[in-house]
Amino acid sequence: MKICTSISYLTDRIGYEQTIKLLSEAGFDGLDFGMFNFQPNHEIFTSYNDDEFRKYFEDIGRCARANGVEIFQVHAPMPSGVESIPLDCAEKCIKAASFMGSRYIVIHPIMPRGCIHGRNNDHAVKTNMDYFKALIPTFKEYGVTLGIENMFGYDPELKKLVPTVCSSVEEMIFYIDELNNAAGEKLFAACLDTGHAAISGTGMSDMARHLGNRLEILHVHDNNAVSDMHTAPGLGILNFKDFAQTLSDIEYKGMFSFECDGFFGKFGENLYFECAELLCKIGHEIVDNVL
Repeated sequence: MKICTSISYLTDRIGYEQTIKLLSEAGFDGLDFGMFNFQPNHEIFTSYNDDEFRKYFEDIGRCARANGVEIFQVHAPMPSGVESIPLDCAEKCIKAASFMGSRYIVIHPIMPRGCIHGRNNDHAVKTNMDYFKALIPTFKEYGVTLGIENMFGYDPELKKLVPTVCSSVEEMIFYIDELNNAAGEKLFAACLDTGHAAISGTGMSDMARHLGNRLEILHVHDNNAVSDMHTAPGLGILNFKDFAQTLSDIEYKGMFSFECDGFFGKFGENLYFECAELLCKIGHEIVDNVL
């Protein structure tokens, strides 16, 4: 199985060209391009004309291919709070994914305030269905699939992270199937975040098993099932051996894609390559004997 990793932490510090070269030399096959610095008011959305916008992201895709890797998936910006990015910004992110050569993008579902523990679920469903259905024409035009990600919220009374919109596998399946039916073709799939699954108490292996062939992309990272640590497997409590076996059982076809920015954040720039090389080796250790 090919190994992929998120790149936003490194690109913030050493730029995307150096990051892509470093991760390619560390052994990765694919990259998860996080657009977290491109908030909706960023000049790339507000000031770049169509040609400039296309060229910026096509250049990133070319840089990746020149270094022997691909932009396998993209993560749209995450604005502060619980609302998702505006529709016009989401449309441009979908185009950016296509221009970089990626088939997949993750855009977080809208998590209206108070929609935790299953409360106000009807409102959350309508809000998200309206939002994602409005993006269907853009997904179709640019050949990009949306990864519906399992999420967690925050309970201010309990002062801890708790289930919210799309925390359960049943809800993920509902969104994916309803939206694909509305699209008339397969434009929506599952993005399973292993750390989020632990926090919400659903369990990553159980979610993968129930998602089956709906599961097409991953956010793999470890934690203590309490906080969103985004660290490397082996530094938390999650059982990745069982997870890999489940991926084999459901015949998962995507990349084993890390989202371990918290791991890189523990070390200085002089150790970025060693961290990347170790993370890639951890990935192969998890999957090579199973997948």
